[in-house]
Amino acid sequence: MATMPDPHRPRVFGIGLNKTGTTSLHDVLGILGFNSLHWGGPEAHDAVVRAIEEEVPLLTYLDPA
Repeated sequence: MATMPDPHRPRVFGIGLNKTGTTSLHDVLGILGFNSLHWGGPEAHDAVVRAIEEEVPLLTYLDPA
């Protein structure tokens, strides 16, 4: 059985409006071997809502593969 990643581990956020380089940042992080999530869509939204409802850290169920 897979273990849940530590929701308290350090994370880096690159947050920006459209046309501010977020896609390029996502691409280069992948090239460098880092996991990255760029616009997670409804799945990411649902994961955050679940965390709020369960009163756990917001990123508990959100982990890019």
